[in-house]
Amino acid sequence: GGLELANFFHYTGQGGAPQLREFTDESGLKMTLKSMRSMGWSDDKIDQVLSIVAGILHLGQVSFESKMSDGGQEIASITDEKTVADAAKLLGVDLQKLITALTVRIMITRGDEIRIELTPDKAQDARDALAKTVYGAMFLWVVQEVNNC
Repeated sequence: GGLELANFFHYTGQGGAPQLREFTDESGLKMTLKSMRSMGWSDDKIDQVLSIVAGILHLGQVSFESKMSDGGQEIASITDEKTVADAAKLLGVDLQKLITALTVRIMITRGDEIRIELTPDKAQDARDALAKTVYGAMFLWVVQEVNNC
Protein backbone atom coordinates (compact mmCIF):
# COMPACT_ATOMS: atom_id res chain seq x y z
CA GLY A 1 0.00 0.00 0.00
CA GLY A 2 0.80 3.63 0.46
CA LEU A 3 3.25 3.28 3.34
CA GLU A 4 5.59 1.12 1.29
CA LEU A 5 5.59 3.77 -1.44
CA ALA A 6 6.17 6.52 1.12
CA ASN A 7 9.21 4.63 2.43
CA PHE A 8 10.60 4.43 -1.12
CA PHE A 9 11.12 8.18 -1.41
CA HIS A 10 14.03 9.85 0.39
CA TYR A 11 11.96 12.77 1.68
CA THR A 12 9.02 10.71 2.97
CA GLY A 13 10.96 7.67 4.15
CA GLN A 14 13.08 9.39 6.79
CA GLY A 15 12.32 8.74 10.42
CA GLY A 16 9.94 5.89 9.71
CA ALA A 17 6.40 6.42 8.50
CA PRO A 18 3.94 6.51 11.38
CA GLN A 19 1.26 3.83 11.41
CA LEU A 20 -2.10 5.55 11.70
CA ARG A 21 -4.85 2.93 11.80
CA GLU A 22 -7.67 5.35 11.07
CA PHE A 23 -5.89 7.12 8.21
CA THR A 24 -4.28 5.65 5.10
CA ASP A 25 -2.41 7.40 2.30
CA GLU A 26 -5.15 6.36 -0.10
CA SER A 27 -7.98 7.80 2.01
CA GLY A 28 -5.91 10.92 2.66
CA LEU A 29 -5.46 11.49 -1.06
CA LYS A 30 -9.19 11.02 -1.68
CA MET A 31 -9.96 13.55 1.06
CA THR A 32 -7.39 16.00 -0.34
CA LEU A 33 -8.79 15.74 -3.87
CA LYS A 34 -12.34 16.19 -2.55
CA SER A 35 -11.25 19.30 -0.65
CA MET A 36 -9.49 20.75 -3.71
CA ARG A 37 -12.61 20.22 -5.83
CA SER A 38 -14.84 21.73 -3.13
CA MET A 39 -12.78 24.93 -3.39
CA GLY A 40 -13.55 25.04 -7.10
CA TRP A 41 -10.11 23.98 -8.27
CA SER A 42 -10.06 22.75 -11.86
CA ASP A 43 -8.63 19.35 -12.74
CA ASP A 44 -5.72 21.19 -14.41
CA LYS A 45 -4.90 23.11 -11.22
CA ILE A 46 -5.10 19.92 -9.15
CA ASP A 47 -2.86 18.10 -11.65
CA GLN A 48 -0.31 20.93 -11.49
CA VAL A 49 -0.15 20.83 -7.69
CA LEU A 50 0.17 17.03 -7.65
CA SER A 51 2.83 17.23 -10.37
CA ILE A 52 4.87 19.67 -8.28
CA VAL A 53 4.58 17.41 -5.23
CA ALA A 54 5.67 14.42 -7.33
CA GLY A 55 8.51 16.50 -8.79
CA ILE A 56 9.75 17.35 -5.30
CA LEU A 57 9.65 13.67 -4.31
CA HIS A 58 11.60 12.72 -7.45
CA LEU A 59 14.07 15.54 -6.84
CA GLY A 60 14.83 13.93 -3.48
CA GLN A 61 15.77 10.75 -5.35
CA VAL A 62 18.56 12.49 -7.29
CA SER A 63 21.92 11.21 -6.09
CA PHE A 64 25.44 12.30 -6.82
CA GLU A 65 28.74 10.56 -7.29
CA SER A 66 32.22 11.97 -7.15
CA LYS A 67 34.34 12.59 -10.21
CA MET A 68 37.49 14.60 -10.79
CA SER A 69 37.43 17.83 -12.75
CA ASP A 70 40.06 18.68 -15.34
CA GLY A 71 41.72 20.78 -12.62
CA GLY A 72 41.91 17.82 -10.22
CA GLN A 73 39.06 18.92 -7.96
CA GLU A 74 36.36 16.58 -6.66
CA ILE A 75 33.03 17.54 -8.27
CA ALA A 76 29.52 16.13 -8.29
CA SER A 77 28.11 14.13 -11.13
CA ILE A 78 24.48 13.04 -11.21
CA THR A 79 24.31 9.27 -10.75
CA ASP A 80 21.17 8.65 -12.82
CA GLU A 81 20.11 11.32 -15.29
CA LYS A 82 16.67 9.71 -15.77
CA THR A 83 15.80 10.54 -12.16
CA VAL A 84 16.62 14.22 -12.60
CA ALA A 85 14.86 14.22 -16.00
CA ASP A 86 11.71 12.86 -14.33
CA ALA A 87 11.93 15.57 -11.65
CA ALA A 88 12.43 18.29 -14.27
CA LYS A 89 9.44 17.10 -16.30
CA LEU A 90 7.16 16.94 -13.24
CA LEU A 91 8.33 20.37 -12.03
CA GLY A 92 7.97 21.86 -15.52
CA VAL A 93 11.55 23.11 -15.67
CA ASP A 94 14.36 22.81 -18.20
CA LEU A 95 16.50 19.71 -17.57
CA GLN A 96 19.87 21.38 -18.18
CA LYS A 97 18.99 24.32 -15.94
CA LEU A 98 17.97 21.92 -13.18
CA ILE A 99 21.23 19.99 -13.53
CA THR A 100 23.15 23.27 -13.32
CA ALA A 101 21.15 24.35 -10.25
CA LEU A 102 22.05 21.07 -8.56
CA THR A 103 25.73 20.86 -9.46
CA VAL A 104 27.05 24.41 -9.93
CA ARG A 105 27.10 27.51 -7.75
CA ILE A 106 26.97 30.65 -9.87
CA MET A 107 28.17 33.94 -8.44
CA ILE A 108 28.09 37.27 -10.23
CA THR A 109 30.81 39.64 -9.08
CA ARG A 110 31.26 43.03 -10.68
CA GLY A 111 29.36 41.82 -13.70
CA ASP A 112 31.49 38.69 -14.12
CA GLU A 113 29.93 35.25 -13.77
CA ILE A 114 31.92 32.79 -11.66
CA ARG A 115 30.88 29.13 -11.86
CA ILE A 116 31.99 26.81 -9.07
CA GLU A 117 31.29 23.11 -9.50
CA LEU A 118 29.95 21.54 -6.31
CA THR A 119 31.19 18.47 -4.47
CA PRO A 120 28.70 15.62 -4.05
CA ASP A 121 27.90 16.72 -0.47
CA LYS A 122 27.32 20.32 -1.52
CA ALA A 123 25.20 19.16 -4.49
CA GLN A 124 23.05 17.14 -2.09
CA ASP A 125 22.66 20.26 0.07
CA ALA A 126 21.69 22.26 -3.05
CA ARG A 127 19.14 19.58 -3.99
CA ASP A 128 17.56 19.67 -0.54
CA ALA A 129 17.53 23.48 -0.42
CA LEU A 130 15.88 23.65 -3.84
CA ALA A 131 13.24 21.07 -2.84
CA LYS A 132 12.53 22.99 0.37
CA THR A 133 12.21 26.28 -1.52
CA VAL A 134 9.83 24.83 -4.13
CA TYR A 135 7.76 23.12 -1.44
CA GLY A 136 7.63 26.31 0.64
CA ALA A 137 6.53 28.42 -2.33
CA MET A 138 3.86 25.89 -3.25
CA PHE A 139 2.63 25.73 0.35
CA LEU A 140 2.29 29.52 0.52
CA TRP A 141 0.45 29.52 -2.80
CA VAL A 142 -1.97 26.83 -1.57
CA VAL A 143 -2.62 28.80 1.64
CA GLN A 144 -3.34 31.91 -0.43
CA GLU A 145 -5.71 29.95 -2.68
CA VAL A 146 -7.54 28.52 0.36
CA ASN A 147 -7.83 32.00 1.92
CA ASN A 148 -9.28 33.36 -1.33
CA CYS A 149 -12.22 30.92 -1.16
